[in-house]
Amino acid sequence: MSSERLQLSFFSPATQYYVTGRFGVLAGQMPVAGNLLHHAIEMYIKGALAKTMSLKQLKGLFHSLPDLWTTFKAESYDASSASFDTLITSLHTFEELRYPDSSLTRGMAVTAGITRGASVG
Repeated sequence: MSSERLQLSFFSPATQYYVTGRFGVLAGQMPVAGNLLHHAIEMYIKGALAKTMSLKQLKGLFHSLPDLWTTFKAESYDASSASFDTLITSLHTFEELRYPDSSLTRGMAVTAGITRGASVG
């Protein structure tokens, strides 16, 4: 499979996760919306890494956003990407929703807000 086709195989569902996650936030569907947004970012990062990595390698990265992000930053050589480190770490907490043990033992409170983002550039 070409790297372009592999990228599209990640970017297409990533966009679906992102749109659905955003709608979920607007509809107050937390924490599931956070989990959908986690999946979106995971798929976008894997899509970007598909330029230089095989599908087998990408599968081996599993679902850890911090690990994926570290790999992405090492390959992108873009110093400004570090400004997203805190966001990646925060979003990764929604990965724990795959299994309810964490929320059952520690509890969970989630809120989401929509704000105007800072200008980039």
